[in-house]
Amino acid sequence: MEESVSSTTAMSAKEFRICLETLRWTQAELARVVDQDVVRIRRMARGEAVIPEKLGAWLVALTAEVAEVYSRHRPPGV
Repeated sequence: MEESVSSTTAMSAKEFRICLETLRWTQAELARVVDQDVVRIRRMARGEAVIPEKLGAWLVALTAEVAEVYSRHRPPGV
């Protein structure tokens, strides 16, 4: 993924969506993982609700770890 996510400011809806894309999670999957209502997660993704700082920081950290794993373990050419 070309775009990066900043860990120094409040997470934007775009950064939120980039994280989900990198993690290959749908908004519904994230809602299940963090035990939140999917409507709330969708509002965050549209920029209609504030993304809690702890959730944003967790997503940034997890996304960085997953991106690193993807870069080290490229899929085989098939």
